[in-house]
Amino acid sequence: AAMEDASHDIIMVDGFDAESMAPSLGTQNFYGLCARLLTTGGVMVCNLHELDLHFGAYLERIALSFDGEALAVATRECGNSVVFARKDVAINARMPHSLRCPAGMSEQAWAGIETDVHTVLREARSLRTFS
Repeated sequence: AAMEDASHDIIMVDGFDAESMAPSLGTQNFYGLCARLLTTGGVMVCNLHELDLHFGAYLERIALSFDGEALAVATRECGNSVVFARKDVAINARMPHSLRCPAGMSEQAWAGIETDVHTVLREARSLRTFS
């Protein structure tokens, strides 16, 4: 069944095996398709490796597909970078003022990601906002 355009709020892309990312997940066509499938304000989250020879090209393709609304955040795991791209809305628009454990998430699970969430918010807030 074909997916309808603009029908998803979030798309998560993590297509690695032990060696590398599947090449088809780094093409301009793939990132363009992700953008088309997202609702306005929807987010694509991509796991990339900074040591990949094509890392810069992937970032450029993502930025092109999302009109520059992309943010790459280095993770605590050596070489990994998580890229957030937002459709038709500034990547740093409507940022939460404070963070707390989301309803339905265990405190233990939240404790495991809280530092990373703060890092992403700090990086997003540091982007220049053009009004």
